[in-house]
Amino acid sequence: MDDLKTSILLYIHHFGIYDSIAYSWLLVTFFLLLFLAILLIHKSPKISFLFIILALILLFAGPPTLKSMLASAIRPIKVKDIRVQRLHFSQTLILEWKVQNLAQIPLKDCKTKLIVDKSGDSIWSQLIHPSGVILKKMFYTNHVMKPGEVIENRRIFNDFNNNDDINVSDISIETECY
Repeated sequence: MDDLKTSILLYIHHFGIYDSIAYSWLLVTFFLLLFLAILLIHKSPKISFLFIILALILLFAGPPTLKSMLASAIRPIKVKDIRVQRLHFSQTLILEWKVQNLAQIPLKDCKTKLIVDKSGDSIWSQLIHPSGVILKKMFYTNHVMKPGEVIENRRIFNDFNNNDDINVSDISIETECY
């Protein structure tokens, strides 16, 4: 729950003009749909009900969709060159990757969600590892990335008590920068 709270606070802290315009448009559209539903309730209850359903879908699906669209349009980044190393003499997992700023603006704060998932794509792999998630971490960095700059990241996880071989395909890294 703390990760969700911190993510929301980080996003609100970096709320820009495009974010304000997009969310204002979302609220205006939501209230317009509700107003149309109220106007049409006596003439056509089915269409009024449809407008209410559309307004609720817009209210719940709109903010995450806008957030991802704004992130890909205004603050695009690319995660590349993921490398994994497992030290078998100690229970240590080392992950290295690069993050490139593809935006036209400098980005300062980054939130990275790292998941090591061994479930795989096949049915047999999912039966062997039903939960799949071996490691799930979220961390924040505060480093100014200029446009086009590439930053190398490295995380060392001690006491990694899993005997399975970890491949690059088992690792998912999602990074958002503001």
